[in-house]
Amino acid sequence: TQAIKKLALEKAAAPGENFFLLPLDFTLQTLDQVLGGFAPFRKEKQTLLIMEGVLMYLEADKVEATFSVAREYLGRGSMFAFTFMERDPAGRVRFKNGTLLVRLWLGVIGEPFKWGIPRVSLGSFLEKRGFRLRELATSQTLKQRFLSSGNSHPLAEGECMAVAEVGSPHPTVGL
Repeated sequence: TQAIKKLALEKAAAPGENFFLLPLDFTLQTLDQVLGGFAPFRKEKQTLLIMEGVLMYLEADKVEATFSVAREYLGRGSMFAFTFMERDPAGRVRFKNGTLLVRLWLGVIGEPFKWGIPRVSLGSFLEKRGFRLRELATSQTLKQRFLSSGNSHPLAEGECMAVAEVGSPHPTVGL
């Protein structure tokens, strides 16, 4: 997916010299290894870390480790933008309007959803890890903001976007 993002960026505009796309395969590496091994990265600089379409595919312990490393590496005032799947009332992680065929297809291609969180729990989840929720967007929010009012195409429901700011210097996870 990174090649597609690079191509789109090249077509839209040249990103600044401080913009980097870093590949990371969570089955082989950790965020700590990638950021720690990337010479241009500076912890003292405000940073925007984006993880789009990642967290829902990770086990809970890897999500926890990712937030811990992000909090360690991102300086005060930095932002962490990410997508996540909402758990439904039964605790399942899936698209609300997804069909059985979609769920089977995700399983066949090796991308079943593993982690999710109810949207109402995200703020406290982030606060315990040293972040403050700045913005939360659902499919409805995105449709209202970016699609014309006459657009009747359904969007996938259940995946949300969030922006969190590095806040508390002392996360409370495990306390």
